[in-house]
Amino acid sequence: MQPEVVLPDGAPTEAAEFFEQVARAICSSATSFLSDRKLAEPEVRIVAASNIMEVAAAEGERLGLQPDRRLGVERVGGVVGGKCLISDDRRHASIVVASAAAAASDAASRLIAAALLGHEVGHLIYGLIRAAEIGNFPNVWKPWDVAGMIAVLAAEEYRVDVLGQVLAERTLLPTDPSGAPVSLADISGSDYRSGLEGALDEISPKLEETISAYRLHRLSLDEMWNAMARTSEGIALYLAHTEAHTKQSALAIEGVAHRGADLLEPFWRPLFAYLQEAPIVPPAHEWSADRNRLIEIGLVGYTESWRRLGVAARPQGEAFFLSVFDPE
Repeated sequence: MQPEVVLPDGAPTEAAEFFEQVARAICSSATSFLSDRKLAEPEVRIVAASNIMEVAAAEGERLGLQPDRRLGVERVGGVVGGKCLISDDRRHASIVVASAAAAASDAASRLIAAALLGHEVGHLIYGLIRAAEIGNFPNVWKPWDVAGMIAVLAAEEYRVDVLGQVLAERTLLPTDPSGAPVSLADISGSDYRSGLEGALDEISPKLEETISAYRLHRLSLDEMWNAMARTSEGIALYLAHTEAHTKQSALAIEGVAHRGADLLEPFWRPLFAYLQEAPIVPPAHEWSADRNRLIEIGLVGYTESWRRLGVAARPQGEAFFLSVFDPE
């Protein structure tokens, strides 16, 4: 898999050449994952850009995809660093990453840039295999379906983070001054862990305040639910990144004394217990069972977490009814 690499104007020559070499090496390593599943390699275009979402929108249009529902780069705990887009026929793909990755000059920054590339190529590998085995994600909007799909999305982020680390470390073979191998998680994990409490603030007090604002007639029900769904997904993805970059027996979130962690425990504890035991890329014919298990974890976990926040959903005809009551 030899990608077309598009670099930003003015990128330092040495850094840009390194970025292009790493991109090609990681894509070459990814070939084995696809060949093992007897999948055809897509034509891949890798673009380093400062305006990620604008370039991703243009690449998505080029690939014939529907517009992305996420219009901005902000997300819980940080900003979007890259996007992976795959055409519906799986013959073409575009990866867009922050232009800073193509300007990295010191060893640590280059390793992190390689991990970002590895992560997005991981999405490509994972997405191609998933689509071949069970198809793409369905569109969901009812609370119980959203809850299940959040776990599916979080599992993918966790898994492609691990894949990205493997691809980056296999490509760069990082070592410390003594020559001992260096884990990428040792470099990148501290940032995720140091930002964990701030990310959990999005649940408590911020989401609690949003629900309270609805109860005081300062927000509409739609505004409250949209904020709940967006925040619930965002914090789940942040936790997935954090745990994927934590190389220790205990979960990072277990060491955080925060009400947000307590509210979300019915979701994160079974999710990461499952992910730590399950294969990073499910074997053929196990994808359906894997997705069903993840959906169950998300449904049960977030139903309880939302109940603790004072919100419950039930069917009402073709739609749903939300009840809002005193939080636990």
